Amino acid sequence: MNTLKLSYSYTIRLLRHTILLLVLWLVCHHMTIAQADHQLLKNADQAYIKQDFNKAEESYRKALEKKQNETTKYNLGNAIMEQNRPDEAITYYEDATKKPNVPDLNAKAWYNLGNAYYQKKEFDKSVKAYKESLKQKPGDVDAKKNLVLAKKQLIKQQQQQQQQQNKDQQNKDQKQDQQQQPQNKDQQQQQSQPKDKQPQDQQQNQPQDQKMTKEEAEQLLQYSEREDQRVQQKLINKNSKKNPPKKDW
Repeated sequence: MNTLKLSYSYTIRLLRHTILLLVLWLVCHHMTIAQADHQLLKNADQAYIKQDFNKAEESYRKALEKKQNETTKYNLGNAIMEQNRPDEAITYYEDATKKPNVPDLNAKAWYNLGNAYYQKKEFDKSVKAYKESLKQKPGDVDAKKNLVLAKKQLIKQQQQQQQQQNKDQQNKDQKQDQQQQPQNKDQQQQQSQPKDKQPQDQQQNQPQDQKMTKEEAEQLLQYSEREDQRVQQKLINKNSKKNPPKKDW
């Protein structure tokens, strides 16, 4: 009986000891992971300060693999943005804006999201992002300035797009006119061409042979000779005109 009590007590103590060791291991493991995350974030921040953005990006990505965090995503977006890759940065900025009850982080994420869209010349989205940033932080002077710039660029872009649309429409209209002109010309030519007359059984107004008397023939010959003499005299008179006098200087 005593032997059974000792065995039971030993089992209980062994179980408690095992549980305690397990808890201690979990705490140590968690602390190790936390320290590793902290070290990764620390390395990433230091690399960012040194403007080694490629190394900073690598460290932020490793930290995210261990633990998802909106602040880390925001910092990763900044490191990517510094490498002139706004498309990728936008994804992480958008994720950072979704964290609730952190107006400071949200304001910064919306602001940098506006910068990324501005760089991509998507000024409509840039305007929206700056407005959202100001909702979180109404007194942000930089956000107000950038909002004004984005609005100006948006208006300019819309005007250019409208001008381009008008130009494209004009080119389209001209092309259609050019295609229609040959058709109209062909129609006009067809209309202007003389129609073939149908053969007629009787021909009208045809000249008829007329006989001339001897006297009429002599009169016509004399008239022809007089006309020839008159023309020759005109030629002689024309050639005999004097040249204009020269001016004395």
